[in-house]
Amino acid sequence: MKNIENPEQNDQIQPVEPQPQPSVPDQPSSGIPQERSKTVNRRLLPRQWGLHTSKEFKPFYYRLGAFPKVAYEGVQKWISMGETDENLSKEILYTSDKYVLVDRVPKIIARDYIKQNHYLKDIKTVEIAYGLYVFRKPEYKQMYLGKIPYPEKFNSWHVHPRLVGVAVYGTPVGVDAWNSISAAIKSHNEVKELLRLYVADHILHAMKNGESYLISNSIKLIKRDYPALKCLISYAAPDQLHQGTIYQASNWKFQPTGNPSSKQLQAYSEKTKNEFSYGWTHSRSLSRNGITSNEESLKKHFGYPVAIKETSEKFRYIYILLSGLKLKEFIVLEKRYISNTFPSKKYVQEQKRRYSKMKVWYSETDCVEYNSNIDPEQYFVHPKTLIEEKNSLEKRLDEINKHLDKIIPA
Repeated sequence: MKNIENPEQNDQIQPVEPQPQPSVPDQPSSGIPQERSKTVNRRLLPRQWGLHTSKEFKPFYYRLGAFPKVAYEGVQKWISMGETDENLSKEILYTSDKYVLVDRVPKIIARDYIKQNHYLKDIKTVEIAYGLYVFRKPEYKQMYLGKIPYPEKFNSWHVHPRLVGVAVYGTPVGVDAWNSISAAIKSHNEVKELLRLYVADHILHAMKNGESYLISNSIKLIKRDYPALKCLISYAAPDQLHQGTIYQASNWKFQPTGNPSSKQLQAYSEKTKNEFSYGWTHSRSLSRNGITSNEESLKKHFGYPVAIKETSEKFRYIYILLSGLKLKEFIVLEKRYISNTFPSKKYVQEQKRRYSKMKVWYSETDCVEYNSNIDPEQYFVHPKTLIEEKNSLEKRLDEINKHLDKIIPA
């Protein structure tokens, strides 16, 4: 257990691998019944970190459960480990290569990590996975890299790194996406998509460039590990106000896709929740089932109430892994314009206003339009019902106030 009052004693602890303390059951007392929950002596343990060890990967700690949503409370702990107030105020902590490292991560852990923490919850396959690791001290990173030896005895909880972020690459979701970038790409095997990216909130608070650091350093490893790849792609939805800041910081390029004038619709209802991932319908799935993407068709097939929104145009970002003459050839043979200029904040906001709107049909003729499509199920209660409930509550509140006004002060 970490000694917070005397942090200098932490590195002197001898066990190689600390084990989490189990909950101690309450000892029964004679004649006095004891509650089975919330007892004084029972210690409720937080979600635990696990130590991953295998022949293919160096040891590291990982935590599949949710991370704290607040700033890393280790400010005082980091100070006790040698960081000064000046360094902390300048946010040198984490932003320096002294404390962080990007390296390979087991695919199974990467997938579970995404499943537990990412807002999309899951990913079907993981082909290439890299992790963001953080060390307590710079010398521990040097030990991990093999530049200095580990001591004969050490506390693994202090020395081995924590996994605090993952980047997952794989085959592009769009079947023909590889064929719409540049004629220099001859096969789908030469393109991979950044499918998921997650960095723990408390690390983002302390390391504002955490996501771009993970992306840029994972790309360096991809160039080394997968030399046959020519290009990486990633998508961002403007309705989520994704301006591509992390891509700009990582030297990606912007490549517009699709035709904003071609309008496609998506539906969300009790029926779609069971038939489609994330609840909203997909245009490809609809066409395979012979369902056209218009309001009347969606209303007919998915019942009432049903939410309908316009499918947003997605921004595509590409990272070209080539250099020299091959890079020039790639640009010359572009199939869509490759730009160094990213969408402006004003344009992204305009797109958000357009694609955030949603209609909810409560019957064939009864429709209400909303300016948000986030969590559409909350809008399935008709506004008339809500107004009646509001009036009833206001009436009851008025009765309560009149009652309280009649009380004579003591």
